[in-house]
Amino acid sequence: MTPARALEFRSRCACLGLGEHGRLGRLHRRLADESLTKTAPREAHGATRGGACGPRDRRIRRAKSMNASGRRYYSLLFAWRSGRDLPVCLKITGGLIAVLVLSLAVEHWRARPDITNFDPGAAGQAEASMWRDYYDGQWVSLGVRMMRLAREQYGFSWWDSARASFHGARAALHFRGRTGDPRCLPALRAYYCVLAKVMPPGFSPDEAARLELQWWSERRLDMPPAGYGGTIARLSGLCHGISPEAAAPSALIRAETMAYRDARRDGRMTEADWDHVAARLREAWSELRAAIDRG
Repeated sequence: MTPARALEFRSRCACLGLGEHGRLGRLHRRLADESLTKTAPREAHGATRGGACGPRDRRIRRAKSMNASGRRYYSLLFAWRSGRDLPVCLKITGGLIAVLVLSLAVEHWRARPDITNFDPGAAGQAEASMWRDYYDGQWVSLGVRMMRLAREQYGFSWWDSARASFHGARAALHFRGRTGDPRCLPALRAYYCVLAKVMPPGFSPDEAARLELQWWSERRLDMPPAGYGGTIARLSGLCHGISPEAAAPSALIRAETMAYRDARRDGRMTEADWDHVAARLREAWSELRAAIDRG
């Protein structure tokens, strides 16, 4: 170690408040003392190396001007850059994060999602719960249910499920506030872009997002169920690779179930009503399952 480095170590100890306590402080002090003892005649030359306004002096002055939390951060940063030992808690946290990221990457690589492979009963029950979260304003719960639906019913990875649920819940939140919110369409497009990897040939995320927003808007305009049910059928056919005519029975059940709920808005929905909604949605998903199987 040169005398300049020795003086820098000594100065860092002083300005960071390390003193003689802690592994890093003792190491700085020992290295500085050993170097100065061996090269005492050159100390004056080393002390002025780099000039009064060199980068080392600026770092020391910056550390002196920091508060206690700033000095702790600066000491950790210096320890990391110089290869010194980091606190055990940071090592454990970094290791856990690395394991989590690696696990998500492997799970994402191994996932084989299939948009047509779902259980009608579980999917219908999940959609009914998501409806309830939407009308109760439970956006976090809505996002979690959407993520579980994508993961458990369609087989998406946790990463893709989280991305899709985030964009889907964000679009629903914007639309709930204002029908013509310009943020709805980009959020829906991002949602369908995540799902596009398992969609049938000819699928267009832009067209799917447009149809999704269209039937949302038509329903809010108090159109009859047969009106926006046709839009739902076109969207369902686009996503599942079947004709709109084949998807029409399932879409009409969903539209009629929405009308049933709308007739009991403003807090008039009872538990029995929500059970009826869940039963009808399970029936709608069963019809969709049969239409896909028929091809």
